[in-house]
Amino acid sequence: MNNPFNMSSKIALIIAGVALLCAFAFVGFMTLRDHQRAGRIVELQNEIAKRDNTIEVQNGVYQKLALQTKDLTELLDKKDVQLLALQEQLKKQGSELLTANTIVVKLRKDLQDKQEVAVIITNPEKPGIKNVNIDTKARLDPFQIRGNVEIDCDNNKAKFNVSLDQRSPIKFSVAVSQDSDGTWRSSATSSTKAFEVDIALAAVNPYLLEPKWYEKIGVGLDVGVSGSPGILAGVGVSYEIGKFEVGPKAWFTAQPQGVSPFFGAQLTWHPFKKIH
Repeated sequence: MNNPFNMSSKIALIIAGVALLCAFAFVGFMTLRDHQRAGRIVELQNEIAKRDNTIEVQNGVYQKLALQTKDLTELLDKKDVQLLALQEQLKKQGSELLTANTIVVKLRKDLQDKQEVAVIITNPEKPGIKNVNIDTKARLDPFQIRGNVEIDCDNNKAKFNVSLDQRSPIKFSVAVSQDSDGTWRSSATSSTKAFEVDIALAAVNPYLLEPKWYEKIGVGLDVGVSGSPGILAGVGVSYEIGKFEVGPKAWFTAQPQGVSPFFGAQLTWHPFKKIH
């Protein structure tokens, strides 16, 4: 049987071309299968996320499964003026949404305070006019109500002057994370126990993180020596398709007898790479 590497360059190129086509066909089949499988997993995850509710996983920490979609703007409230302004600004900047979260914050319960206070008569000539000072201090944290009420017992009237102050800043944090199985989650925290958080919308566009087509192009160079003596050099171009890198490659052997070229295809498999 003749060694194919001893054939003419034309036949060698034909063999290399056939090998490259076979590699592309194999890679195409495997990639299509992986993408179909990944697409089905995302569909199932989205179905679960649509039915998921915000859960307080621990004190002050809330979580909800996030939807995965390529167009987050379709999920935003079209009647919200601020969101419309945000979309317009992103369009001007040429930006795309990576995540979208809508957080609804409300008090766990109504803030109430009861206390006994002294009645003050500020003007001895008018004993019928009495004053009551109000100060909730830290009992309604993070808020504080201060003021006074003036009661005119003679005329059955009263007037008051109160102010609502914020004793400390209220912080709400939102984070987006991905589990080892590919599931996305939105998490929110509150710096005060007085409020509870509901994640009304949790969505992410993971496809925005995928590399551009030109970022998948690679160039490889191999160099080796033998004791013959001789030098082996190889150069090739590859393109990333799913879990594979495939492309043409040429090798050259340099020996005292001369330089001999070889042509073929290269195929690299990344079995643990995640496919979206």
